[in-house]
Amino acid sequence: MNAMSQPQPLRHRPVAALLLLSLVPASCNEAPVPKNAPPLDVSAVQLSTAYEDSEGAAQRRYGNRPLRVTGRVTAITSDAADNAVIRLKGGSIFTDVYLTVVEDSREQAERVTKGSELTMRCEGAAEVLGSPTLDGCTFERPPEASQASEKAKQ
Repeated sequence: MNAMSQPQPLRHRPVAALLLLSLVPASCNEAPVPKNAPPLDVSAVQLSTAYEDSEGAAQRRYGNRPLRVTGRVTAITSDAADNAVIRLKGGSIFTDVYLTVVEDSREQAERVTKGSELTMRCEGAAEVLGSPTLDGCTFERPPEASQASEKAKQ
């Protein structure tokens, strides 16, 4: 038998198994929160600070439930799939909170202005590249109401 036909040793398989296990989200072991559960109120600053302090603890608390998030808009962008993404100011200069807006709310997202304060309902959180990222977000208050209340404060 030549060296090419002999089976390779299994020395890399344990490493591969550990890598695969590290990709399983922490929330897989938790009981799911019902979709009709009331949202948990949290500010963008509180959310980003919680993820900075302990991603695991923040994921257990926020990751698997509806959230009502309030914060100041730092940017309005699009993701790779052309979904509207609103960034809210987080607890430090490095951690904004990213809210992916549902397609039905895209027109409202286009009326949002940088610096306005928003409240949005989202369907859970995860940390992506060091920043909290929320999906399935809809406007709790229309952007016009958010902007009008902001102007009234000034």
